[in-house]
Amino acid sequence: MAVATLLGLSVAADLFALSEGELERRYLDLVDAVCGALRRR
Repeated sequence: MAVATLLGLSVAADLFALSEGELERRYLDLVDAVCGALRRR
């Protein structure tokens, strides 16, 4: 999470901060958002 924050990837940092259960439920939507953020960099 710290590296994502340092790189300005707030979407990725938010993903890493989720509980395991929440991450499992929202994984596909969140991965799309993280990939989009990386593409825009």
